[in-house]
Amino acid sequence: MAFRDIKRRARRAVQQQMGVPVLYLATRTSKPLECNMRVHTKFGALGDMKGTSMSYAEREDIAPRVIIWRDEVPNPVRNAIISVETGEAYFIDHLMPPDDLTITALVVALTEDEAAGLPVPGDA
Repeated sequence: MAFRDIKRRARRAVQQQMGVPVLYLATRTSKPLECNMRVHTKFGALGDMKGTSMSYAEREDIAPRVIIWRDEVPNPVRNAIISVETGEAYFIDHLMPPDDLTITALVVALTEDEAAGLPVPGDA
C-alpha cells in the first residue's frame, strides 16, 4: 500500500471520528444538504514573530475553520451557510485550494440573531 493510500485511510478515520453533523446551505433559501464536517475554533496569537524578543504588539483572535469532505460537498461556494446547531452557524468567507479529500474553508461565525431560524441537523 502506497503512503498516499495510508494517509487517505487515516484522514477518513479522523473525519469519521471528529466530524459533526451539519447542514450546508448554498444560500439561505436553498435546500439544506446533510453532511459531516469538522469545525475548528481556536485562539491564535497574532502580531508577535516567533524567535524574536522585539516585543511586537500581540493580540489573540478566533480563527474558525471548517474542514469539508469533498465526497459530500464537491463544490462549496463562498457565502454558503454551515448550520451546526441552534445558535451556531457560519458563513464561508474563503475557500482554500482542495487538499486531496478535503477543502478547508475559513469561516465567519454568525451572531445568534443571524443564525435564528436556520434549520439545524436533525430537523424533520
